[in-house]
This record gives sequence, C-alpha cells and structure tokens, in this order.
Amino acid sequence: MARCISSCVITDHNDFYFPDLKRSNALNVLQEKLGYVFRNRMLLERALTHRSVAKNADHNYEPLETLGDSLISAMICKTTFSSLASPTPRDMTRLRSHASNNETLALIGKKLEIE
Repeated sequence: MARCISSCVITDHNDFYFPDLKRSNALNVLQEKLGYVFRNRMLLERALTHRSVAKNADHNYEPLETLGDSLISAMICKTTFSSLASPTPRDMTRLRSHASNNETLALIGKKLEIE
C-alpha cells in the first residue's frame, strides 16, 4: 500500500509530502479520500512512516506492508471466487496478480488522488 501512496510517506518527523498541510491535516485528508476513518490513528501514521525516520525499529510501514499485501490478496481471491462460476486456481492466480500489482495499485491511488 505504501507504494501507491508514496507521496504521503513520512520522510521527515515534522512533515508529510502534502504541500502546505500539517501531519494531522494530511491524515484527515487521506482518510477522507480513502472513505475510511482509522480507529487506531497510530496504525495509519505507522503505515506511512519510512524506516529511516521511525522512532523505533518497528514503527514503520514495512511490517504492515506484508500484512497488507496478504489482505489484498485474500480479498481479491474471495471476490474472484464469488464472481466466477467455477474459477480455476490459474484464474484466481492470474486475477490476483493483476489486481495487486504496483501498476494497478498506482492507478487506484491516482483515482483517489493520493499518488
């Protein structure tokens, strides 16, 4: 996920790369664009924090990236399985691969205006 919203990744402890917006404002804008309000705002901040500026070794997006990739894959498989009459493992693998590749996720980010 961090790849498609790389311009939101925290690269400095004081700023996002959201022009002229403070961190809290930027998080609000991002949540609005996603259409989802995070119950745990710290997880959102962690998901957008680059390892080079993390306050501790685990407070960055890398551990969450693996979890997010797995969740996206599971949702795609569920949707594919539900929408096709008799999906083969090959069908599911091909569709999962297409839907979760960086280009597709980047297009979603652009549509949400969170490049």
